[in-house]
Amino acid sequence: MTEFIAFAKLYGAPAALILFFVWRDYKREERHVAREQKLADRLNKVEDFQRDKLEGLALRSTAALEDGARTMREVCSALGRRPCIAREMGMLGSDGGK
Repeated sequence: MTEFIAFAKLYGAPAALILFFVWRDYKREERHVAREQKLADRLNKVEDFQRDKLEGLALRSTAALEDGARTMREVCSALGRRPCIAREMGMLGSDGGK
């Protein structure tokens, strides 16, 4: 603070005020930059978390779909080999489902 008063005495009040406002704005910018960096770090963590969760979900969903498709192929294959299997299971009536 004494440096500020000495500057004001040497160069005058207007120059001291300009210096004060420049210094104040510089400090404000420093705080904003630090805050923006913290927010960017938080956002990156959230994006990483979401990406990891979605990646796991996509892998599990793909595996479930592949398993369902494999099961359906096996069922279709079994029905192709034994068309009477549905009748045997009681899914069709004696008229063949007509």
